[in-house]
Amino acid sequence: MVFSYSDNALRKHHWALRTFEQLRNSRNRIVQNKQFDREVIPTHFTNMNVQELNYALPHFIHEVAKKDSQFYPTETLYTIVMSLQGCLQAHGQECHFLEDKCFACIKNMLDNQMKELSQQGIVSTKK
Repeated sequence: MVFSYSDNALRKHHWALRTFEQLRNSRNRIVQNKQFDREVIPTHFTNMNVQELNYALPHFIHEVAKKDSQFYPTETLYTIVMSLQGCLQAHGQECHFLEDKCFACIKNMLDNQMKELSQQGIVSTKK
């Protein structure tokens, strides 16, 4: 299937990918320095297979935050995850994080994180 994206959607894809890769690189440095007892995520996002996505994305969803260390509001978190999905689709990978059963752990983590953020009052406000 060929997807067509607006310029705005492509900007969101690039922003989400850059956000993921920055967190992946930062996390990997901490793991390699033995400051964090987790596995390194060696693969660039657009090259990940289903197993790698199912490991990396739930961690990303749980850990991603703004530069000031505040968590993203629920709507922004959802947008980031859907933009990452769009990024994979733009690279020829057929995936649907919220629909495909093979990505249930990603959907569950997103649901749980959004509920937790909502309970903490970290929700999007319309401008």
